[in-house]
Amino acid sequence: MPEQSALLSGTRRSSSCQEHPADSPTFICRASTGDRGPGDVSVSSEGDFSFRPDEVTFSGFWRWRGHHDSSFWLPAEEVIGAVLKPGGFVVWYCPCRGPAHRQTRHLKRSPCFHTSESDAEKAVQKLRQAASWQGQSTPRRITVIINPVSGRGRATTIFIVGGDGTMNELLQGYLRRPDWKQAVKTPFVQVGAGSGNALSCNCGLWSNTTAAYALCKHKSRPLDIASIRQPSQERSYSFLSISYGIISNLDINTENLRWMGSIRFTIGALKEIIMGRSYTCQLAMLPADAKTAGSKLKDPDSLPSADKAGPRGPPTPCLDALGDLSTVNLMNDAALPKGWQSLGRKKACVLSAVNLAFIDAAANLAPQQELSNGELHLVLADKAGRLISLKFLALVDDKGSHLSMKEVHLNRICAFALQPEDPRSMIVVDGERMPFDRVFAEVHPALCQVLVA
Repeated sequence: MPEQSALLSGTRRSSSCQEHPADSPTFICRASTGDRGPGDVSVSSEGDFSFRPDEVTFSGFWRWRGHHDSSFWLPAEEVIGAVLKPGGFVVWYCPCRGPAHRQTRHLKRSPCFHTSESDAEKAVQKLRQAASWQGQSTPRRITVIINPVSGRGRATTIFIVGGDGTMNELLQGYLRRPDWKQAVKTPFVQVGAGSGNALSCNCGLWSNTTAAYALCKHKSRPLDIASIRQPSQERSYSFLSISYGIISNLDINTENLRWMGSIRFTIGALKEIIMGRSYTCQLAMLPADAKTAGSKLKDPDSLPSADKAGPRGPPTPCLDALGDLSTVNLMNDAALPKGWQSLGRKKACVLSAVNLAFIDAAANLAPQQELSNGELHLVLADKAGRLISLKFLALVDDKGSHLSMKEVHLNRICAFALQPEDPRSMIVVDGERMPFDRVFAEVHPALCQVLVA
C-alpha cells in the first residue's frame, strides 16, 4: 500500500472530481461505503482501484482483503470493470484461486461506493477503459461462436463457446479464407463447453469465469498451427494433435457417449486396455533442429502471396520437399530430403504428434510443449500389451508422469509423415476422424493469436 498511501495522503479533496497533472492521469473523487464512512476513491490510468476511508477500521470486508489500515486496493490485473448503481457504483474484479499450475479466476464485486452521479459515471468510464477496453473509449467488437457460423468480418476478437471440434471448425474457416493472412491476426478465446476443451486448458482458462476475464483483459499470445495433408484430401489445419493408436480409438469409439462428458475417455481407455492391441505404421520425421529456413516464417505478412503458396493458407516447404506425397518412400532415408529421418516400421500402442501440452483437462501428454515454440512433440509408446497400455493410461495425468516409462519416447519435430497399416485404428486430428490414408503434418510457428489468463 505505499503507493496508495502516498497518493492519498495530505489534504482531503472536495466532493467534486479532481484529476492529477498530465504526467499522472489518476482519477480521484470522494465517496462513502455505508458503515465504512467517507474517504478517497482513486483510479489509476492502468486500472488500479483504491479506497481509503477517513477513519481506520479493522472489520468486515476490509479485514478480509488483508489491509490493516482499512484501505481497499484492487490491482489492475484483477479489475475487469464497474457498473453504476443508485447513488454510486460497484467494481467487479476477478482474484486468483487454486494452485499455481491450475489457477482459476472467481468473479466478485466490491461494496457500493456512494458518490455524486457525475463522479460515479466518470469512475465507471475510467475503470472500464483501463480494465477491459485496453484504453479505448468504447469496448471491442466481439464475435461469439456457439455453433460455427460466420460473422460480418468486423470483429477484433472471436469468442468460442464449444469444445475441440468447434475450435477445429473455426481454424478451417480462418485459414481457408482468401484473406487468411489478415484473418489470423484476430485473436480467439475458448469457453470450454465440450468433452476435452484442450485450448482453454492450455491457455490457463480452467473455468468459464477465467475465460470471460481473459476476454476483458485481452492478453494475447501466439499459437503454433500445423498443416495437415493427405494425398486425396484438401489441406486442413490442426491446433491440438494428430493421433494413431489407443488415443485416437478411445476418442472416436466413444462418440456415442458424449453426454457423459470427459468420463467417456476413461471408458474408452478401459476398453483399449482390455484389448491390449498395438498398431503398425511407417513413420518418418523432420527433427526440430533440422527445420528449413522456410519453416521459420512467423509473420503472416512475410509469407508468399496466395498465387505462389497455393490457393490459400501458409506455405509448407518441409512437406513440399518430399515430392509426391502418395509415393514417397518413408522406409528409406536415402529417398527422403536432407534432414528427414525414417523411423521405419513401428508397432505402437500410442502415437501422437502434439501441438499443445494438455489434450484434455486431465491429460498432460507433452508436459514440455508450449503454445508457440515451432515444434510438434511426437509421443510414441512402441511396445504392445495390456500391461503397457494400462501403465501408460494410468500415468497420463496433469504432470505427464507417463514420460517416465522406458517404453515411451518423445521427439521434438517440425514435420512428420505417417503411413497407417492397421485398419483397427484411425487417424484423428483434433478429435475429428480423417480418412485412413497417409498423413503429413508441418508446423507453422506463431501463426494465430489466442487470449490467455
